[in-house]
Amino acid sequence: MPGLSIGRGSFDAHTLLFASLAILCGYQCILFAVFRENLCCYRRVPPLDRHLERFFEVVNLERGLVSGGHSRCRRRRSPAAWPVPAMVV
Repeated sequence: MPGLSIGRGSFDAHTLLFASLAILCGYQCILFAVFRENLCCYRRVPPLDRHLERFFEVVNLERGLVSGGHSRCRRRRSPAAWPVPAMVV
């Protein structure tokens, strides 16, 4: 099976394998969330604790993405966190 090369990176069978694994895991997570909500409604599970609800009001997706991006940029400037290039033989 021929692969696709862009610069020094190449997309081959292993890339396809891990991409399909990521798609399957994402699909399973979505199904789990849907069925969990369905089961909670069916069994009349009470809502979350007020402390946990307050935590989720303060820590949301947008703030997590901003802090993750900020820490990623800070690590990129640090020489200790730079990736070591693979040895080409």
